[in-house]
Amino acid sequence: MVWGPILRDTVSGSGFAVGQRPPIPSRFYDPIYFRLFDDLGQMTLEEQLLSIESELFGDGDLEWADTGQFSMIGDGEVQVSMNANYISNPSSMLFRVENGVVTQSMGTGLFAGLLPTLGSSGTSFNFTLPSELTLNYTLPAFNGDVEFDFGGAGGGTIPAPGSAAVIAIAGLVAMRRRRAHAGQASPQA
Repeated sequence: MVWGPILRDTVSGSGFAVGQRPPIPSRFYDPIYFRLFDDLGQMTLEEQLLSIESELFGDGDLEWADTGQFSMIGDGEVQVSMNANYISNPSSMLFRVENGVVTQSMGTGLFAGLLPTLGSSGTSFNFTLPSELTLNYTLPAFNGDVEFDFGGAGGGTIPAPGSAAVIAIAGLVAMRRRRAHAGQASPQA
């Protein structure tokens, strides 16, 4: 399974009336789940393969382009997590900027050595991340169907004889107050 990034979030200006709660920061969550079903159609397992979260804490701009270029202007956070229980190449990333200073910078697997160092300061951070995330996974044995859920905006049930099913996804995620997913799923032996 391949996830190809086009992630963008912009926050510009905000206001609230006296006595109202301040606006909630801009936060996006883009998971990929799988669900296994037995031959009677009962779900036997639901797990997350990939989680991508981003948040801007005020005015700013965050982008992870399909070329792999990543930029963040302002304060915010990006987290990526791949489930090590099912993915053969598990990787994770946590990058957080507060008051113009990198307060968390951790990358493993595909993200190792790619992030700015802890304590770096600035109003803008630019670096290169992978231009796609390949999820080589192994699912537990099952006798029914497998269903993949792509952030709640897509997915489908695919008949599969067992955990040897491979799903090829050309995933495209665009976030700018709206999510759009484009993809195709097909079983392969």
